Amino acid sequence: MNKIVSIRTRLSSDMLPAQAGKLNLLMHTAKEIYETWGYLPVTPSLFVQRLKKADQQTENGEALFKETLRENLNVTMLTFIEHHIKETELPTRWWYGGPVVRTDKKISKKDREAYETGVECVGVASLLAEAEVISIATELLKAFNIRDFRLTLGNAKFLEWLIAANVKGARRKASI
Repeated sequence: MNKIVSIRTRLSSDMLPAQAGKLNLLMHTAKEIYETWGYLPVTPSLFVQRLKKADQQTENGEALFKETLRENLNVTMLTFIEHHIKETELPTRWWYGGPVVRTDKKISKKDREAYETGVECVGVASLLAEAEVISIATELLKAFNIRDFRLTLGNAKFLEWLIAANVKGARRKASI
């Protein structure tokens, strides 16, 4: 599964024509690029279920959830994929975009609306899929006239591998 880092634009809830026009142009440009690469549009739910508190349970011992507005489309897409993967022919390429609500107390004490967009390439176990997503991200940045950028790539398994390699090395040294 691959993701493009979300493109975020800080917005208030209300947009006048100039601001709405800019957002529509950005989303239209992203849509064209995604669909050129063969990605199909999906629309995940605006609402997500969150655990109220780990210690709060019903009388039956079930966890209590509350519905909230989504704060992040990447997490929402993981749930979307989990719910729809069985009815989907793999591999599949999906793109998505839409509003999210942020509660960032460092910036503001009130909710802030933002827009995110990204892609998911599901069921492709190949470095070509990674290269495809990187190419799409680069194409998007250039289309948005962002010329001076650097993509930093990482792998969540790298740290795990590094720790395992050092533990083995330490054991090997201890046995010698």
